Amino acid sequence: MAYAPTLAAQPVPDTYPAKQTLRLTAKRTAAEGIVAFEFSSLDGAPLPPFGAGDHIMVDLGPQMSRAYSLCNDPAETHRYVIAVLKEPDGKGGSVAMHALDEGAEVAVSLPRNNFALVSGAKRHILLAGGIGITPLLSMAHALSRHRADFVLHYGVRDLSRMALRDLIQASPFADQCMLHVDGHADYPAYDIPQILAEPNPDTHVYVCGPTPFIDHVATVAKANGWNPDQIHWEYFVAPESDDPAENVSFEIELVPGGEIVTVGPEESVVEALEREGIFVLTSCAEGVCGTCLLELVVGEPDHRDHYLSDADKARGDCFMGCVSRAAGGRLRIKL
Repeated sequence: MAYAPTLAAQPVPDTYPAKQTLRLTAKRTAAEGIVAFEFSSLDGAPLPPFGAGDHIMVDLGPQMSRAYSLCNDPAETHRYVIAVLKEPDGKGGSVAMHALDEGAEVAVSLPRNNFALVSGAKRHILLAGGIGITPLLSMAHALSRHRADFVLHYGVRDLSRMALRDLIQASPFADQCMLHVDGHADYPAYDIPQILAEPNPDTHVYVCGPTPFIDHVATVAKANGWNPDQIHWEYFVAPESDDPAENVSFEIELVPGGEIVTVGPEESVVEALEREGIFVLTSCAEGVCGTCLLELVVGEPDHRDHYLSDADKARGDCFMGCVSRAAGGRLRIKL
């Protein structure tokens, strides 16, 4: 059966505020180094709806807002559930999340989607690596509820790091899940070439996990003849560039108003705007989450993100302000 989203296709009503204060009602260890957080409304009212693959922005301090994928069933209206891997050497978001206590009140954005299921696809292959299970788990819930044809593959290096395994094994779609653990006798190897051995124009593939894992899937899919439009991914961390470009100063012009802001070689567009007292919401600062998408009126950007598709870039009407720059000349942007 082809997936025909209903809840995911419904726009969030304008009656909901852009941000809402929610209560952390439950916090539990989901795996080694990974904690699951459950947020609910303060008064028990239903939360704004969300779709498969959605994420929320969680405010964790002054100018610190982080994006986390929702992993529970989109049919649920009483809670948002996320799972966060603690990264002590990261930028502070995961450490701040793990420090939250049950009962804490936190500002949370409306759900957003940068990683949606394809309506009309006849089969879906979900490939998760590590903490990348989070958006794919909500997809599995939605696909199962719509009785769609899908399979979820979830692999980790060590069984102790397999987040939410108990929920997956107890889910109504447990028989559509394949769990993989490196070097473990009870779990089969994660064989991407075998999984993607036969391209099918009616099948779409969704990938989330560590950068090397996503890159491996993309390489195998290309080698096996899959159409790039059938492969969808979400990076949590930007891949390193083999040949980083040299940065030079350039100007941006704000529309309306005409103000000119110079972006130095050591700062991003977002940072340059912030220096002038203009704040753009951002999260990853690596060009992978889509939060700081800027509308481009005139100019040629040097796209350095891993969020926009080739088609998005070809349109020339937007760019990611945290990493992308001008390819030459001035960029006119509308805020």
